[in-house]
Amino acid sequence: MERRQQFFHSPLPYLFLAPQILIIAVFFIYPAAKAVYLSFMLEDPWGTSSIFVWFENYQMLFESSEYLNSIGFTLMFAIVVSFLSLALALLLAVKADNIIHGQSAYKVTLTWVYAVAPAIAGVIGAFLFNPHIGVFTEIFSVIGWDFSFQTDPLDATFALILVSVWKQVSVNFIYFLAGLQSISYAVKEAAMLDCVSDSKRFWTITFPLLAPTGFFLLVIN
Repeated sequence: MERRQQFFHSPLPYLFLAPQILIIAVFFIYPAAKAVYLSFMLEDPWGTSSIFVWFENYQMLFESSEYLNSIGFTLMFAIVVSFLSLALALLLAVKADNIIHGQSAYKVTLTWVYAVAPAIAGVIGAFLFNPHIGVFTEIFSVIGWDFSFQTDPLDATFALILVSVWKQVSVNFIYFLAGLQSISYAVKEAAMLDCVSDSKRFWTITFPLLAPTGFFLLVIN
């Protein structure tokens, strides 16, 4: 007769996890469920009564051209900012990882932006693109570009993307540099012996090893 092995677990880990699970349930799961429930309701202006209207609220949303335009702009903004910030961060991380002397100075220079609060980054961006005293505005005027983010939607989009990429590059740089430095020296040495070309060695060996880090950054970006 076959005997089954039984394992007995201590309840202590569950007790340690209970506070965090409770916080997630109270501040994340419950509000999300409540929001989904309220999206099917129509309330009066004073919030004293509500009527279940099924998908009427969603129908009104997706029939609105302004809402559809905002969704399209959000998707475009997310894709462009994510792509540019990831590409620039990867390039800077590869260059910083190859520096032998003064590597710490380069790391500090490239990561200090991470300490800037988003609101402060917005204020700095407003100064840089200011029509009267902005540094970038003066540069654009030299090349004949009448830049005005306050009146031109395309100029405003460009300024918003540029400031967002600048703010996000430092976060991606930290993770990419950590991923590059986690690759063992034995692997790098073997790659240098097997492949002479730097670009081919990067795309065939280094980049695939950074895939988990890149996927994580893609999600959080």
